[in-house]
This record gives sequence, C-alpha cells and structure tokens, in this order.
Amino acid sequence: MDIPRDPRRAAPFSRVTIYNSSEVQTHVIIDRFSQGHTLRPGERKHDVELPNDEIAYFQEQRRPDRFFPGTTTPKPLHPIIIEGVPSMVQAGGHYE
Repeated sequence: MDIPRDPRRAAPFSRVTIYNSSEVQTHVIIDRFSQGHTLRPGERKHDVELPNDEIAYFQEQRRPDRFFPGTTTPKPLHPIIIEGVPSMVQAGGHYE
C-alpha cells in the first residue's frame, strides 16, 4: 500500500522562531510535518520547521505598505512574526 507523500515535507524549509505579537488572539501554525503549534498571545516557539513559502507569506503580511483595495487605509500587520531568517520578500521569494 502506497502512502501519499505530503508535498509540504519535500518543499524547501527553514528552522525559525515564531512569535505571536497579538495581545488577545491565539494562532495555530502548521509546520512542515503537518503538526500544529499553538501560540497564545505573546508566546514564542523556537526551532519550528516551516516551508519557505509560508515564511514568505507571513513576512509579506507584515509589510507596512499594504493597503485595502481602492483606499489609502493601511492593512494591519499580521501578528505572527518570523524570527531567525532574512526577509524572503526582499530576496524575491527564496533564500540563496
């Protein structure tokens, strides 16, 4: 019997620290092994292996120059902060 492979396990990944900067909201982050990591407000978790595309997503959502469509109202920064890696947004979506 063949067990289907999860493509997330084969995708490029990085070991990072994730931090929930929210003061009220709990977040669940799914790592490359499809395991959930619950981050309560203000909590930080070390050595979490995340696919690089998800790291890029969270970094993109923290850019301060994002606006709601058709307005000059800035979107709020996502409360999840990725620590321990350079910006993938500046690197063009991947690490060298």
